[in-house]
Amino acid sequence: MKGRDWCFAAFCVAFIVVQVWLDMTMPQYMNEITVLIETPGSEMSKVWIAGIMMLLCSLGSVTASIITAIFSARIGSDLGFILRNDLFKKVQ
Repeated sequence: MKGRDWCFAAFCVAFIVVQVWLDMTMPQYMNEITVLIETPGSEMSKVWIAGIMMLLCSLGSVTASIITAIFSARIGSDLGFILRNDLFKKVQ
């Protein structure tokens, strides 16, 4: 693999960590929403804020997943090109 591919692999690991962190953050917001709904006299704006934050976490997780897929596809195609090229040179 080339240096660029190793950088892409590092980016993949970083975005996977971000994705897992965002996925693990969402249940906290769900808990907050549940507590706010069960508490009498709680403001609806706090429920909306927690819901919007939960939605932003899920959108961030999807974005990190898409970026990871793009980088890993690039790594795979570059590695496949290198292997095919080496095999062609060996056969020739």
